Amino acid sequence: MDKNSTNPYVFDSPIIARELFFGRDDIFRLIRETLIDREQDNFIILHGPRRIGKTSVLHQVDHRLSEQYISVLIDLQSVPSDSPKGFLQEVASAIQQALQRDREIKVELPSRDEFLADPQHAFGHDFLTRVEEALGGRYFILMFDEAQLIREKAQQGPWEDDAFEYFLNLTRQHARLGLILSVESQEFPSLSSVGIQKKVGFLSREEAVKLVVQPVQGILSYDPEAVERILSLTSGHPYYAQLLCHSLFAYCQRVNTSAVTLTDVEAILPEVVERAGSDFQILWDNSTPEEKFVLAALAQAGGEKGQAVTKGELLTTLRRRKALVSARQVAKALVNLSSREIINFQAPYTFNVDVFRLWLRDQKRIGWVKRELAGTVEQWKRERVKIPGRRKLLWGIGLAALLVGVLLARGYLGEFIGQLETKVVERLRTAPMAPTPTAMISAGALTSMPASTPSPGPIATSTPVPTDTAIAAPTDTPTTTPTLFPTATLTPVDASAPASVSGLPERGDVLDVAVAPSDGRWVYATIKGKGIYRSTDGGLSWTLVAINGSGQDILIDPANPRRVFIAVWAGMLQSTDGGATWNMIRRGLPKDQQVGALAWDSGDGQVMYAGLRAGPSEGSAIYRSTDGGETWEPFWSPAGDEALGNDIEALVIDPTSGTRYVTLSNAYDPRLDLEGEPCLPCTACELSEVGGEVWRVCRGGRDLVLDPEDPQIVYFARGAGTVRSTDGGETWWDLTPRRRCLGEEVTRAGSWALTIASKDRQVLYEGTGYNSLTDQAGLYKTTDGGDTWLVINDGLPGRAGPCPSFFSTTIEHIYALAVDPTDSQIVYAATSEGLYKTTDGGESWSKR
Repeated sequence: MDKNSTNPYVFDSPIIARELFFGRDDIFRLIRETLIDREQDNFIILHGPRRIGKTSVLHQVDHRLSEQYISVLIDLQSVPSDSPKGFLQEVASAIQQALQRDREIKVELPSRDEFLADPQHAFGHDFLTRVEEALGGRYFILMFDEAQLIREKAQQGPWEDDAFEYFLNLTRQHARLGLILSVESQEFPSLSSVGIQKKVGFLSREEAVKLVVQPVQGILSYDPEAVERILSLTSGHPYYAQLLCHSLFAYCQRVNTSAVTLTDVEAILPEVVERAGSDFQILWDNSTPEEKFVLAALAQAGGEKGQAVTKGELLTTLRRRKALVSARQVAKALVNLSSREIINFQAPYTFNVDVFRLWLRDQKRIGWVKRELAGTVEQWKRERVKIPGRRKLLWGIGLAALLVGVLLARGYLGEFIGQLETKVVERLRTAPMAPTPTAMISAGALTSMPASTPSPGPIATSTPVPTDTAIAAPTDTPTTTPTLFPTATLTPVDASAPASVSGLPERGDVLDVAVAPSDGRWVYATIKGKGIYRSTDGGLSWTLVAINGSGQDILIDPANPRRVFIAVWAGMLQSTDGGATWNMIRRGLPKDQQVGALAWDSGDGQVMYAGLRAGPSEGSAIYRSTDGGETWEPFWSPAGDEALGNDIEALVIDPTSGTRYVTLSNAYDPRLDLEGEPCLPCTACELSEVGGEVWRVCRGGRDLVLDPEDPQIVYFARGAGTVRSTDGGETWWDLTPRRRCLGEEVTRAGSWALTIASKDRQVLYEGTGYNSLTDQAGLYKTTDGGDTWLVINDGLPGRAGPCPSFFSTTIEHIYALAVDPTDSQIVYAATSEGLYKTTDGGESWSKR
């Protein structure tokens, strides 16, 4: 296939060329019939969801009508005016320019004073009359794209409620004027009373096949199985069909083939899902919380092949994942999603665009949705507690009465009450003082508050977590008294639950792992949805020290392994006794955002920084504390949309020079970072003002590490590959092409985690993320500061890789890496399938 051939598939702009437009004959037939029939209003409303092709239809009107009709398309997004007077003048000016440019027809505009005096008369009478005269008996078709903006443009005038009626009346006043509007589906219910409405929906099967095959006739051929797969993935949605075929065409150019097979379609699917991510995110953002849970559950319940899901299977999936969505909420969400044409109308349910299902399975797991909607879920819980079901209450009263009756009849009531009293007294004598009804938290999840802070509840004596035998019990017993401090982030547990376990959970996403700089035997790990674990014997045994499954970053005091901070949802946990007690810190921090990164200011032990990830509506930001983490205040946030579109992943402060780094990665779809340009060299990090100070802001990646001896040498794990700077972050060079396996060079993207050995500055370990997208996934090691890298996947779940004897891991994410401070051969890897450890520098790995 000729690599210089122009890609004929268009997905990122309206289709203007007639030869590349397929289908919609019914719409053009309606337009012709409406304009010919002078007995009805010449007012047509085209409605349909985003990306369905409404704008492309409008561009084709001029091609589909005879020379008797002159059409002008106005994109209302480009009309800048914010008042009715200016709005109508801008529309008139756009019409005048289009007629002059495309038809060489000159029309004089009314004066500005005329528009200011009476804009409706100046446009509707004076200007349109002049247009009719200039056209010399031909028909004038005025088309408004994004016509819902008409109402917004007219909001400051006296005619906002009559805006559409005004344009309808124009077609009645001017016999040769036709009006076509395009709006989103169900955008304005009031439009049902005016004009002729026509839905712009999915293409028919025949039209979709033409869209796929005809643009590349003589250049590229499609196997029947490939065409069927494309239709099953897109259901004839023109945008996603164009996007998929555009990616296929580019893929065929890369691999030099002129025939598209089913294998080729499957090969480019990850790329297509990724490129459509921003559009899918809009669909997601426009969904209600109930709809989001249903979408996530449908995607999960459908399995790998996207099988149809019954309502019962849907409810079962939600219950198993403990999603607090009622059957009534599910039913309502199904109706809404069907009306939005996201799923089919009747059970069993499938996605109309299967590519959306693939994106949901990858990006919106039910557990993640629960975290995203934590505030809404808590509100649902409170509402259910306030209004208990009457039926449950009556059943409870009935059962209690029946039990009392049976006990009385058999003479057991007195004995039963005596036994109950004895148990209650015994429990009260041996248990801590009961808290107020706001919360109940056991020793493993107790929150301890600073001594200077008043206790918000009764004092309770904490049962300390047993200290591992490998380490002596802490001598610096904290002076703070544990208090039962109610907090939504600490999950209540049964007081009888064991405080210590001999190992980690068999499965679970280990989000972070950290080794104490002063004692390599102390290791902390956070496991998503399961809790915070601690080892004091180098990972041989583990203790569950807090029930909190949202820990994203671990910060250990360089001089004291018992003093640790954990970045969690809406704050951070602090312990000064190795996790026996915890203090929830959130004063000054936002209540609905995940803290994702923590850092000390080495020049001042009381100064700390916290990086917040972007929320559904809140932007990412850095907060600073000047009192050792007790209170926080806003410090800096990226400007504009960058705050909403990027997470703060890492904060790094050079202890020698004081240079500060902050890394930003894509918040909505981190895989977009994989598309970064190679550094040959590049400017990966730019000097910027951050909170009145000069920082280096590094974009498109996650981890950043400094050479422990030379702060001018910096490594940055970008999505597109790890890069290195030898001049303090001024210029960067790509290290990705330096991967080798058995002498063969391996190039791949997806750097996710990075760590450097403190005792051997030439040794670095790197882990990859989104590993299903590449055959070069897993763990890498360099012993020469990044000049050469070796793959070290032995012991990880694997699959065949890109060269002989290369095994690529099937683990999806390597979230974090940590090296023992005294032995660069001992490394911990936090992965999406558990915690792994090596004691031989990566020669072999074992699961903890």
